[in-house]
Amino acid sequence: MGMAHSTAWTQYLLFQENVAGLQPAHLVLMGTVSEITITLCEVPTGMVADTVSRRLSFVIGLLILGLGFLIQGLFPVFGVVVACSVLWGLGETFISGAREAWIADEIPHSPTPERHAGDVFAQGNTARLLGMFVGIWMSAGFGLQGLQTPIIASGVIFLVLAGAALLLLPERGFHRASERERASWKQFVDTGRNGFRIARGSAALGAIMLMVFFTGIASEGFDRLFANHLNDNLGFPVNLPPVVWMAILASIPTLVAAWATVYIRRARVVYDTRRTVRVLTWMHMGVMASVLLFALAPNFAIGVVGLMMGRVLRRIDTPLIQSWTNQHATSEVRATILSFQSQAHGFGEILGGPISATIAAVVGVRAALTSAGVLVLPTVLTLLRARRLESGEPAVEAA
Repeated sequence: MGMAHSTAWTQYLLFQENVAGLQPAHLVLMGTVSEITITLCEVPTGMVADTVSRRLSFVIGLLILGLGFLIQGLFPVFGVVVACSVLWGLGETFISGAREAWIADEIPHSPTPERHAGDVFAQGNTARLLGMFVGIWMSAGFGLQGLQTPIIASGVIFLVLAGAALLLLPERGFHRASERERASWKQFVDTGRNGFRIARGSAALGAIMLMVFFTGIASEGFDRLFANHLNDNLGFPVNLPPVVWMAILASIPTLVAAWATVYIRRARVVYDTRRTVRVLTWMHMGVMASVLLFALAPNFAIGVVGLMMGRVLRRIDTPLIQSWTNQHATSEVRATILSFQSQAHGFGEILGGPISATIAAVVGVRAALTSAGVLVLPTVLTLLRARRLESGEPAVEAA
């Protein structure tokens, strides 16, 4: 999946700007369209994973992502790109939560049932990052043939992955609801209500939800505008094509993040929630500093330092957050809790996207990126508070 994602996303912003003709404000608002879809669909699809099948939810998500990338690569016009942004958001909701809950439930049935879930997530993140590295250079190779080509290739890879997941991966730890329960909306409503009760009743889960909400506010503008800032304000050096520079700027942080994830595993950070929160706090302080450095950089070289620092830090926080969440959510509602978490991030991006789009349209892209750096501060403050709250709080049992 890391390979499939980066095959598309390494050149995706250049594709949207140069092929589909999107302006900076459109680039940000396109992300907002996806996040609105995620916010509306996240919990219902999470409840599908908790009541029907996590593998089925995962496969459906891969199919939708594959079709979304394939269609817009073949028909790169504004209306199709908007429609496929909705498809992308829908596909992500079927995957998020279901994947992590599926993995956590399979551990007791694996050859190493004693393994800690956080260790598994960290190892998976390393594999994802190595796949991303491969996909980044595939994207550069395809991109030299045309910016549509890596988007189409990514869609094909996702469709192949859907078939492989359905045919090859087992689902032994999950016990689906009975046919009568699956046919009843009450089962879905009860699962969602129970997940909400647990999220509301746990100080740790509440802190996680707030943290990812603020992260969403800050991240949307940066994610959608960094390529425009490189292209229009800092300027790519002329010795290499922009698609190759995009691959370089994505691949180096990916390798560093893969090494850092291995170090986090060996340091057993994910086994101790207090250490997890402490590391996350320092990481997001670094993210804030790196985004500001990138936004205010006077030249390409300094901007690249800020960009790569921020990318490394943002790519190694996923297993830490997953482990932190996993320790406070029981199996019965784990996918729904993780979906609530993704929905909180989506709410943040829905709020942050229009803010960044407005600033970019009125003041400029550099100002929008500067505001994205400042908006990381609430995340840091939330984590500082979580360090005081986190005291090894046990997972809340489902009713």
